Amino acid sequence: MKINTFYKAVAVSRWVTALVFSLTISLTVEAQQSYSIQFENTSTVAALKQVQSLKNVKLSYNPDLFDQASVVNKSFKNESIDNIISEILPREFETKKRGNYYIIQKRKLEKTPKDFLVAGQITDATTGEIISGVSVYEVNELTPTLSNQAGEFDFTVSSKREYITVAVSKENYLDTVLTINTRSSLENQIVLQPKKEKKLKIEMDRFNIDTQWFVNFFTPSETMKHSKNVKFKEVRPIQLSVIPGVSTNGKLSSHVKNMFSFNLISGYNAGIHGVEIGGVYNILRKDAVGVQVAGFGNTIGGKVNGVQIAGFINTASKDIEGVQIAGFNNVTADSISGAQIAGFSNVSKKVEGIQIAGFSNVSSDRIDGLQVSGFSNFAKNNIDGIQLSGFHNSSKNLNGVQLSGGVNTAKDVDGLQLSGIVNTAEKINGMQMTGIVNRAKSMDGFQFGLINIADSLTKNSGTFGLINISKNGKSEIGLEYSDFMDATLSFRSGGYSLYTILSSSFEWRGEDPLLAGGFGIGTQLNYTPKFYNSFEISAHQIWDIYDSRASQDLNLMNRFHLNFGYSIAKNLSLNAGPVLNIYVTKIYDEETGKYGNIRETVGRFETIEDDVYIGMWMGFNVGLRF
Repeated sequence: MKINTFYKAVAVSRWVTALVFSLTISLTVEAQQSYSIQFENTSTVAALKQVQSLKNVKLSYNPDLFDQASVVNKSFKNESIDNIISEILPREFETKKRGNYYIIQKRKLEKTPKDFLVAGQITDATTGEIISGVSVYEVNELTPTLSNQAGEFDFTVSSKREYITVAVSKENYLDTVLTINTRSSLENQIVLQPKKEKKLKIEMDRFNIDTQWFVNFFTPSETMKHSKNVKFKEVRPIQLSVIPGVSTNGKLSSHVKNMFSFNLISGYNAGIHGVEIGGVYNILRKDAVGVQVAGFGNTIGGKVNGVQIAGFINTASKDIEGVQIAGFNNVTADSISGAQIAGFSNVSKKVEGIQIAGFSNVSSDRIDGLQVSGFSNFAKNNIDGIQLSGFHNSSKNLNGVQLSGGVNTAKDVDGLQLSGIVNTAEKINGMQMTGIVNRAKSMDGFQFGLINIADSLTKNSGTFGLINISKNGKSEIGLEYSDFMDATLSFRSGGYSLYTILSSSFEWRGEDPLLAGGFGIGTQLNYTPKFYNSFEISAHQIWDIYDSRASQDLNLMNRFHLNFGYSIAKNLSLNAGPVLNIYVTKIYDEETGKYGNIRETVGRFETIEDDVYIGMWMGFNVGLRF
């Protein structure tokens, strides 16, 4: 067994400590594609057209704003598109990225803002049909509006610029960007071009962030529509919100990653790279790096690298590297490397680390570590570690330990199953121990239980219990005579390396017949197909059938057998050998002054300690087994 759970738990604790102390937040720089391009006496507008011809580059600008006499003489090698654009633009221009577009506009010139009405109607470029639910917004403000059922929209922009840039976005349509002169308000007829590629089907399951009940409860439908329509990323150092939509990031908060986020009631953002604190509920559409704390719940639509702490529930749609702690339930749709700790249940795909729950743990893949629950643990595939539960453990293949108060189930086990009621497995390489029933199809090891069942036992396997059943193990009835009693009927069952013995012995001596019930264990060594040798230990309580008082006292015969056997036929063998008898009794006959009620023997070693008689002598045993 390869059980490294202790070390994994230590590693997780170190990781968490290091994470907390490392949150002097540094922002990750996204990798960009590199380009090489050269300009010689090229006008600014011509240079922009040349840049726009590059792969995966889309620009939006008004060429009339540029001085035609302005030229560019620069050479770039393996540079990012951001650096190239900033170098070739005159100083009075700036760039913003919205969706797939780089929007080029003049910097603020006027001192006094001017209110400007933007209105229009949106239709499909292919069918001419009106389009409702389209997000329209000025690129410098995160305050979008949605087109109504008639495809119409209007909103007011306060701007210091001569021109404003308006973005129009709709799910499954190409983004459209308009540059509008603020000197006059215009009615705009806008057509959107459908995307050529097939519409992506949203996976409607409980782990998709758009289908989760808590997300829909806390987030206005308008905000969720904007999050699906608009495609851009922005990073801000701080965000404050009351509820989604009422935020310093406006209605497009779902596209902004924050370094610090505080949500009085709930928040709806793109991600965090630092710390997020919510009074009730935190929602992130993408990844989280750092710490997320909420009074009720946290939901993340991407990966987690850090810690989630909630009073009730934590959910994540992708991998987790870190810790989830919840008062009720933790859920991750993918794998977790770290720890899940919940008051009721944990759900994950692959687990590398620890799951601890008050009621149940579920892994839809494999476990490499530890599951601890008050009621049940379940792993769909393999476990390399430990399952510990109050009632039930279940897995496919187990390399480690299953420990439960009730039932353990597994397919292949390389290790130990220990339960209060039942252990079941198809193949065991190790041990099963239970209070009632062990069941295995193939057993290479040992079973200890009241009832042990194995379809097949290997040569060195054994079973220990009152009833042992195996197709290729030992199952014999014996009829024996010995110096102890006249007749003994015995039943041996289990493996050849370890089996158990149940016996009843009788002796008729005039008016005082005796009865004895015995239990023992034995092991058998086969020399040839005919000859074998067995060593057995058994204990027998002796009762006087007509003397109930004497039957209540200690009256125990302990026997150590060395048997030699010969197989006469397939299911018939002759056995005989010496026996060391140790007789322990408290029965005393005042009339005769003798201890015990068994027959007299010669060569006894005798001693009496505290009214307990101990006698020892050599005897014999002979019998037939079939």
